[in-house]
Amino acid sequence: VVVTGSLSWMFLSGGGNKTYKPNWEQSLWFGWGMFFDPGTQMGFEAGGGSWQKVLAVFFSVVGFVYNLIFLGYIVELSRSQLNKLHERGNRYIANGHTLVLGWTDKTPFIVEELLHSGLNRNIKSPILVMADTNEDDMRQ
Repeated sequence: VVVTGSLSWMFLSGGGNKTYKPNWEQSLWFGWGMFFDPGTQMGFEAGGGSWQKVLAVFFSVVGFVYNLIFLGYIVELSRSQLNKLHERGNRYIANGHTLVLGWTDKTPFIVEELLHSGLNRNIKSPILVMADTNEDDMRQ
């Protein structure tokens, strides 16, 4: 897209302007600037050529949308990797614990009874619930 912006500036800008001439080096800088720094077109003169403004606005909008999509993709990849690491590395090691396997509507009652039983006997042992249910759903 940067190369397309550069070529467009070289051939469609009508001779460039005070800031960007239609040679390859400055056209490439124009393409890079418009694509990765939306808003750069605001430095153009109001009386400049209309093709220059159209090119600048078009490549700024395309660059803005592309950068949003690209950064959104990077954020989503990072988020999914962090979730995988959290699930894989979220381990609980305990000795002398009580293990409850599965989750039903009766599990909260069982856990409560186990807690009261341990408190009555002055025993503090962890209660571990393992189920294929979302942790947030189990906490409710």
